[in-house]
Amino acid sequence: KNKSKAPVKVHFIGYTNASDEWVGADRLRSKAIKPKQADEGRKGPPGIPPAARRLLLVKPKVAAPLDPGFRPLVLGKKNYLEAAKDCTEKVEWAHQRPL
Repeated sequence: KNKSKAPVKVHFIGYTNASDEWVGADRLRSKAIKPKQADEGRKGPPGIPPAARRLLLVKPKVAAPLDPGFRPLVLGKKNYLEAAKDCTEKVEWAHQRPL
């Protein structure tokens, strides 16, 4: 159980085995051991599958100067509805507005 989160067992010389400790790569100073990245090489928000990302995160024609990563919901909805025009199932869209 400890080994899954901390892959290296450290024994301190001069101490008993009770002082041994499982440590993760983030606590080691070694160039050979690097911590694993959860979403290495992945772009965009976590949890969105690539197919859904292509449909829902649509870049506007005119980029927002203060937020270059802005992707309007209405463009994603329009793109999704165009791709799913032949589907018989219906999707309800909702957006929570800030207070």
